[in-house]
Amino acid sequence: MTVEYRVLVLDDEEAARESMKQALRAGGYDVAACSSGPEALQLERSFRPDVIVSDINMPGMNGWGFLKELGNRPEAPPAIMVTSHGSLDLAVESLRKGAFDYITNPFDPDQFCKSVQRAAERHRLERENRRYQRELEEKNRRLEAAEEILRGHAVDLEKRVAGGALALVETELRYREVFNGANDAIFTIDADKGVILDANVQASRLLGFSHEEFTNMNMADLHPPEEAERVREFNAALEAAGSGGFTGDLVFRAKEGQRIILNVSCSTIEMADRRVVNRICRDVTRTREMEAELSR
Repeated sequence: MTVEYRVLVLDDEEAARESMKQALRAGGYDVAACSSGPEALQLERSFRPDVIVSDINMPGMNGWGFLKELGNRPEAPPAIMVTSHGSLDLAVESLRKGAFDYITNPFDPDQFCKSVQRAAERHRLERENRRYQRELEEKNRRLEAAEEILRGHAVDLEKRVAGGALALVETELRYREVFNGANDAIFTIDADKGVILDANVQASRLLGFSHEEFTNMNMADLHPPEEAERVREFNAALEAAGSGGFTGDLVFRAKEGQRIILNVSCSTIEMADRRVVNRICRDVTRTREMEAELSR
């Protein structure tokens, strides 16, 4: 069986360690074991377990002391505490102190492995969620830079149009390069009518519509009918924010019908004869699914 997760077993009694190691290895886990809290804390750094199984009653640093020290470490793995049969109070107190679960000795091997599996899956989801959050923060930084470029181009464009500058075409070309080279979908919309004035290449890739199709649509056409109330609330919040802009999640419907969750960052610009809204949209479907799964 392919090893999927690593488990660290902590128990001062050799017989208990061996029985847990055998059950876990039979379940396909990579297992390391030790007999004291300080040794386990040192081994945790090198072995990097997905789950730790620890006895409570140990000399020196007991299970609760170990759990406290473990909780001070960043991205610490979940811990399952081992209690004697009938020690319900100890089990409940373990959960209060931050343990993921508990098992009682003597334990059922199948139930024991299922508890470890749940803890390992939870740890994996938490790691993936942290990774997505880091990616999201990096995209936010790029998003802010892109918004600043777009605002600068809009202001520059207005100045050049007002002055009748011959460099207008060059400015437009540079703008199109930034606009279509962005990693996120970008829409330029008539603020009052909701008509899509422009959409970049990434918007077409993400939702499946061509540029010509986009420019013959209203922004409301891109949302499922059941999301209408949420869209109205979003637009009201954007209107209230004025030039300050607004950011939030909206559900979109792609050309082929699939639902996509996009984090939409909006900024309103007053042009010479109209108000336009730039909407920079980032796909966060997988991130939101992960967050919902973690919540469950």
